[in-house]
Amino acid sequence: MSSKFPTIAVGSQNTQNYLTLVALAVGDIVALDNTGMAVKANQAIATQTVIGVSTNTTTGGSLQTVVVQTRSLFTFAGYTFTPGPVYVLAGALTQNVALLAYPDKLIVLGLAVTTSQVQVGVQPATELQLSATSVSAPTSALVFQELQNRPKIATAGTVGKLAVFSAGDTLASADSLTIPSQGGTILTDQSKIDGTDFS
Repeated sequence: MSSKFPTIAVGSQNTQNYLTLVALAVGDIVALDNTGMAVKANQAIATQTVIGVSTNTTTGGSLQTVVVQTRSLFTFAGYTFTPGPVYVLAGALTQNVALLAYPDKLIVLGLAVTTSQVQVGVQPATELQLSATSVSAPTSALVFQELQNRPKIATAGTVGKLAVFSAGDTLASADSLTIPSQGGTILTDQSKIDGTDFS
């Protein structure tokens, strides 16, 4: 089965050459568009397929070759990560999934192992979805990430209150909650989250 993408293997199994017409910098996250050309990755464009990290610079405007690291350890002094997953955000990487919004795709590029090193291993994209029974419910993956990032939400001012998302998409507390006649699960301070549900 032949690929529609213009790739040429180079000296390593960890990198591939792709053709591009756009300007890319070292460390930019690269995707293939629907024609097979390398472009700066954008989590909001459904027709793109994220492939890895640019290891060279292109100027754009004319057909050029970009070398893309598709797996293995990538080191870049411009990164400032803590160990954990890194996500694609407008051609760059983030560890803050709260920056993503419907209808973006949640794309894990890999795992930060130090402040400047990422173990590249692109995972299949997950579409962020709104609940069919809610106007503004975030996906369970975002709730899990937010709760994971705020392990000390309960303070003297919030003990005995409900943890809720405010209009600004930040975690806050509330004295009461109106529950519509919908099915679902309510998380309390005694709830245990055993994993992340991305479906």
